[in-house]
Amino acid sequence: MSEIHVKAIYENGVLKPEHPLDFNDSTVVYITIRRTFSDFLEKIGEPVAKEDIDTVLNETRYRTWYDDNK
Repeated sequence: MSEIHVKAIYENGVLKPEHPLDFNDSTVVYITIRRTFSDFLEKIGEPVAKEDIDTVLNETRYRTWYDDNK
Protein backbone atom coordinates (compact mmCIF):
# COMPACT_ATOMS: atom_id res chain seq x y z
CA MET A 1 0.00 0.00 0.00
CA SER A 2 1.21 3.46 -0.75
CA GLU A 3 0.60 6.55 1.31
CA ILE A 4 -0.15 10.04 0.01
CA HIS A 5 -0.87 13.26 1.86
CA VAL A 6 -3.69 15.40 0.49
CA LYS A 7 -4.95 18.74 1.70
CA ALA A 8 -8.74 18.96 1.49
CA ILE A 9 -11.48 21.43 2.35
CA TYR A 10 -14.74 20.39 3.97
CA GLU A 11 -17.71 22.05 2.22
CA ASN A 12 -21.40 21.17 2.46
CA GLY A 13 -20.76 17.78 4.05
CA VAL A 14 -18.11 16.70 1.52
CA LEU A 15 -14.30 16.61 1.68
CA LYS A 16 -12.91 18.22 -1.46
CA PRO A 17 -9.23 17.57 -2.26
CA GLU A 18 -7.18 20.62 -3.17
CA HIS A 19 -6.02 18.85 -6.37
CA PRO A 20 -7.56 16.03 -8.45
CA LEU A 21 -6.63 12.51 -7.30
CA ASP A 22 -5.51 9.76 -9.65
CA PHE A 23 -7.96 7.05 -8.48
CA ASN A 24 -10.36 4.84 -10.38
CA ASP A 25 -14.06 5.16 -9.57
CA SER A 26 -15.12 3.16 -6.51
CA THR A 27 -11.56 3.06 -5.10
CA VAL A 28 -11.76 2.63 -1.32
CA VAL A 29 -9.41 4.80 0.75
CA TYR A 30 -8.86 5.28 4.48
CA ILE A 31 -8.64 8.83 5.73
CA THR A 32 -6.92 10.27 8.80
CA ILE A 33 -8.11 13.77 9.60
CA ARG A 34 -5.92 16.31 11.38
CA ARG A 35 -7.16 19.81 11.94
CA THR A 36 -4.61 22.59 11.84
CA PHE A 37 -3.68 24.33 15.06
CA SER A 38 -4.85 27.67 13.60
CA ASP A 39 -8.34 26.15 13.07
CA PHE A 40 -8.32 25.11 16.72
CA LEU A 41 -7.38 28.63 17.84
CA GLU A 42 -10.14 30.14 15.69
CA LYS A 43 -12.67 27.86 17.37
CA ILE A 44 -11.65 28.40 21.01
CA GLY A 45 -9.85 31.72 20.83
CA GLU A 46 -6.23 32.27 21.72
CA PRO A 47 -5.55 30.91 25.21
CA VAL A 48 -3.82 33.01 27.84
CA ALA A 49 -0.58 31.39 28.95
CA LYS A 50 -0.12 30.78 32.66
CA GLU A 51 3.66 30.86 32.20
CA ASP A 52 6.03 32.59 29.82
CA ILE A 53 6.83 30.04 27.09
CA ASP A 54 10.40 31.32 26.61
CA THR A 55 11.13 30.83 30.31
CA VAL A 56 9.70 27.31 30.27
CA LEU A 57 11.68 26.36 27.14
CA ASN A 58 14.94 27.75 28.55
CA GLU A 59 14.45 25.88 31.85
CA THR A 60 13.70 22.66 29.96
CA ARG A 61 16.76 23.08 27.72
CA TYR A 62 18.98 23.71 30.76
CA ARG A 63 17.63 20.66 32.62
CA THR A 64 18.08 18.48 29.53
CA TRP A 65 21.65 19.72 28.96
CA TYR A 66 22.51 19.37 32.67
CA ASP A 67 21.09 15.82 32.83
CA ASP A 68 23.03 14.82 29.70
CA ASN A 69 26.32 16.25 31.02
CA LYS A 70 26.40 14.95 34.62
